[in-house]
Amino acid sequence: MVYSLKKTVHVEICSKGAVFTSPELLFEYICDLANLPGWYPFLSIQDPNEFRFDEPSRGLGARFHLQSGPHFSSTGEITRVRESSMVEFKIRSLTPITSVQRVEIRFSQDRGGTLVTMTSREKVKLFGSILSKLVRGDKLVEEGLSDSILRLNRVRFESCV
Repeated sequence: MVYSLKKTVHVEICSKGAVFTSPELLFEYICDLANLPGWYPFLSIQDPNEFRFDEPSRGLGARFHLQSGPHFSSTGEITRVRESSMVEFKIRSLTPITSVQRVEIRFSQDRGGTLVTMTSREKVKLFGSILSKLVRGDKLVEEGLSDSILRLNRVRFESCV
């Protein structure tokens, strides 16, 4: 007899860091989905044809689609925006693990730059042995959020306006 253990797990991870530009420029950059692959490390895109977005590519309701190989697809949408202070994405991934992730990015002025707080809230449907890998996955998400902030620091924001 075969048993299938299904479990839905909720994970919340937060990372903070400084980005050396104004909240307004950072907000404009993040609200344009065309920029997403450059700063969001969970979208590893090998081929530019894998990633596409619907027009308009920016602001509330903007959507993207990612198809990477036969086993991974993801769709996302900007679901909440508060001018120059907050952007929220909702990302649905269909891989061997099905997940819905909400990424909230908050901005606040901080000594000539911007304090960025990224929070990832994810609901993951897991099966059997995959559950044991979740703790390692949490660490990867935490590292990924921190990497996002580092990547944002490498952007030349003057060209985004």
